Amino acid sequence: MITLKEDKKFVKVETWTDVTEIAGYHEKLDSSDYKLKEIIGRYVFPHPVQCGLMNCRQPHNSGYIVRTTKDGIVTNIGKDCGKTIFGVEFKQLSRSFDMAVTEQSHRETIADFLFFADEYKKNIETLRQGSQGADAIHSKLKSLTHKNRGCPDVVVSKLNQMIRSRNPDIVIEKELSEKEILDNEAIEGRTLPRPQYREEKIATLKGFSALYPENDLRKRLIVGIWDNLNSLTNSGISLFSHNDLKYWANWCSSYEKEFDDICSIVRQGSSLISTTEISKLTVLINSHSERKLLNQFLKSIKQ
Repeated sequence: MITLKEDKKFVKVETWTDVTEIAGYHEKLDSSDYKLKEIIGRYVFPHPVQCGLMNCRQPHNSGYIVRTTKDGIVTNIGKDCGKTIFGVEFKQLSRSFDMAVTEQSHRETIADFLFFADEYKKNIETLRQGSQGADAIHSKLKSLTHKNRGCPDVVVSKLNQMIRSRNPDIVIEKELSEKEILDNEAIEGRTLPRPQYREEKIATLKGFSALYPENDLRKRLIVGIWDNLNSLTNSGISLFSHNDLKYWANWCSSYEKEFDDICSIVRQGSSLISTTEISKLTVLINSHSERKLLNQFLKSIKQ
């Protein structure tokens, strides 16, 4: 791959001929007769090319295309040769060139993204709307993990315990019968204290991962995407610093995957707050008042 500087912009060319046809190009240059003026290109090849300096001529896979102060002579030199022969000046020019190429690439990435910004905004608005939209799902999911939002406290506590262990299985403890305890004593060869319990898996909640902290819909959809999208569209890209360009280019590049992941979280959340899944939590209820409260909660999430 070859990148050349043309009229303050950088273009990519495919063949080495594009380099050798540059006005003033010399394939063998005596570096003792010339001083470095500017870097006008760089290249990376799977197969090596010879260094353009007569005192080197070693093949290398990557390097820079430079212009000298004398007669505008152009040649190609490897990165190591440039540092060795032209010293600090080469390091500064190559660093500046690389940064400029990177910044242009970042600006192009951001510009390509912004071309579809209105479409992205509409997609987000659509995803948030309705009883099965992200906003409604987020509110209902929070009711499962926060007390005093309609879901019985015992259920909220159990769900938070399951979230911490990242286990979607509803497990309850069952007291062992005397016979079961005697059988265990015979196996272990010792007397066991009473009572004894065992864990029993009752059901598995579908879409449970929607409750994990990293899948919080408000943080990922509103703060992570919506607010950032509005911030970017209202910013002056021409004023961005190098670090700003790097941040936003990376953000733009990851946007579609992030949006797809959020859509997946919404689907998981929708499955979790269905009557079928929430009804599985009934096994955690011991009192009539809590059962009544869970039934009321089931009715509320249908709306």
